Formats: sequence, C-alpha cells, structure tokens
Amino acid sequence: MEVNGKRRPIKSVHSKPESGFDSRPHASSMKTPALKRYLDSVGRTVHYLNTVVVGLAGVETEICKKPESLDVSWNPTDPKSSSRLARAYVLKSSIVFLAAELSEYVNELLKLPVCDLDIPKDANKAERFWRLADRLGIADTDLVIGPLVIIHWRNRIIHHSSNAQLSNAQKEQFKEATSEIAKKYKNLDPALTLRHFEAGNPTLKDVSSLIAMSINCAKAMDEKLSEPNSYEEFMAWIEALGLAEKYERACRVSANAANPVSSMSNFFVTHCPGMKKFYEKYGAKHA
Repeated sequence: MEVNGKRRPIKSVHSKPESGFDSRPHASSMKTPALKRYLDSVGRTVHYLNTVVVGLAGVETEICKKPESLDVSWNPTDPKSSSRLARAYVLKSSIVFLAAELSEYVNELLKLPVCDLDIPKDANKAERFWRLADRLGIADTDLVIGPLVIIHWRNRIIHHSSNAQLSNAQKEQFKEATSEIAKKYKNLDPALTLRHFEAGNPTLKDVSSLIAMSINCAKAMDEKLSEPNSYEEFMAWIEALGLAEKYERACRVSANAANPVSSMSNFFVTHCPGMKKFYEKYGAKHA
C-alpha cells in the first residue's frame, strides 16, 4: 500500500491482526462517544439521500411541482437535466460530508490511550486512517479500502487539481474482493466503482455502499479497542474522552450526596455509559 509515497504491505482479506495489539486482555464491548456521534451523524444518511433522490425523480418526470407556498426562484427549462445535475451534486456532497465525519471519528479515536501512535503532524487523512486501521488490526478489504476511497474521492471533489487515488495494489485488492463485497453490499462491483471514481461520477449505489462500509469500519474499530484493566487505564480513558474536569466535579458532588452511587451513575449515563462498569470496578474506591 502506498500512502504519501511510502510503500506499505497490503493485508489479505482474512489476515490476522498485526502482532502485539490483540495480546491485550479484552476487546472492548462498549461504544465510545466517538462511535455514537458518528452513527448519529451518518447512520440515517442513506435514508436522507434516498429521500432526495426520490424527490428528484419526481422533478425529472415532472410529477413534482413547486408549491406556491415555497418562496424560491425555480423554473427549470429542462427538468430532466436539472434533476440529474442536482442528483450528482447531492451524491458528491454526501461523499464530502461522509469523509469529514469519518476523519473526525478517526481523530477522536487517536486521542485514546490504546491508540497511541507516532503519526507525523503533517500526515494527511488517508495516512491517519491507514495507521489507525493497521494499529487496530482491521484487515477486511471493504473496511480498509472503502474508507480510503471515500477520503480520496472527497479530495478530488474539493480540490479540482487533486490526483488523490488508490495505489495499484489497493485497486487490485479491492477488485479481488469482488465476490465478498458483492455479497455484503447488494452486488456492488468494485471495478465499476473505481471507474466511477476515476471519472468523478459517483452513483447512488456507490455512495450508499461506501456509507455502509464506513459504518461497518467504525463499528469494527470500536470493537478492537482494549478495555481499561486498572485504575490508571480507567483514568487515561476519562482524560482522553475529555471528561477529566467533569469527572472530578462529579466525584466531589457525589461525596456529599445522599446516594453517592446513584450520583456517579447519573454522570456516566449522561456522558459515557460504557465506562460505568469500569468505574465500579476500578474508580469507585478512589473517588
């Protein structure tokens, strides 16, 4: 794999996670706040996208007319052309939105102690994603190449002179996984998606499938995170989640509360439900 001109090995679809990471005792069963935000933001995107496309189909067939109560200037001379151009705009905008949300999720995970990586400050979004995926042992082709396609496609949309693209090895890996990807993403053809990528013309099927790949990737990353196994690791998580000050304040309040356990429980339910059991196991005796 090539990132920033550097050659990195391509993992096979079913390769084992990189040695060393999964030796930690427990994979995480909790949902990080970063994943919750990502799913809340991206989870309904396909529905919204389909809703817009259905509406535009009505415009194209001239079934839909502008309501008199809608105060906008809209009188297309060619409804079919306007509808298709608007559809292309919405699809490209969805890729840009998706890439931004994916990069934000990656940045949030990189703050966690179990994802401590030595990443250059000038590393681009593709490099940051690749290093995190490699660190967590994410190996399935759709979960690695799919998000890279999203990131590179976003760059091409935003920067007209951009030549961002997958390496030849990545393209081959994507196409070699055709059978598996077709089964998981309603007969998506990776080779066809790559042709659309090169031409700059995403289809509804491309975008919907890439959204699904990004969601599956984010869930897989969260599942690979190691759970805290000590008070120190518990506090490192609290710090990385940006909750240190709120946690300390909650501890002070609970110390004077009629029911300290209930008081702290409310804190975790509000801010990070998945951390509650680790507070009970490691943090409560230090509160």
